[in-house]
Amino acid sequence: MSSEYDIILACMQIARQDTGAGGLVPLTGNAVPLVRFFDIGHATLPVATIAVLGTSLAQGAPSTLLINTQFDSWVVQGSEGLDVQIIDRITEVMTNQNFKAEGLDVGVTLGGRRMLSDLEDGRLRMSQDISFRLTR
Repeated sequence: MSSEYDIILACMQIARQDTGAGGLVPLTGNAVPLVRFFDIGHATLPVATIAVLGTSLAQGAPSTLLINTQFDSWVVQGSEGLDVQIIDRITEVMTNQNFKAEGLDVGVTLGGRRMLSDLEDGRLRMSQDISFRLTR
């Protein structure tokens, strides 16, 4: 049975495979452009992170799991615009079709976007909420 961990792994794999022009790998310069949120302390900027904010089971058949996530782009101060490019690319590649290629039946819904810059640490941060409806 699929879980929120499967979504995280699929998101990371989709990000790693995005190597073309304008992709997440070239934008960040990292072979692993997307890491889990709590790994930000070990990451080289620029990078993107993913955090699961909450999950709930949906009623009915087939069984579905609703997963609310937050993607963040992290760049060094002075790289204005790159944070937006990274988040824009995340929203472009986190598609139903890409999840199907990873063996998951997922519906994707974009949520709010906000600036959460961490200027005292010299970082710019942009956040994008994305909800996934995972058919189990």
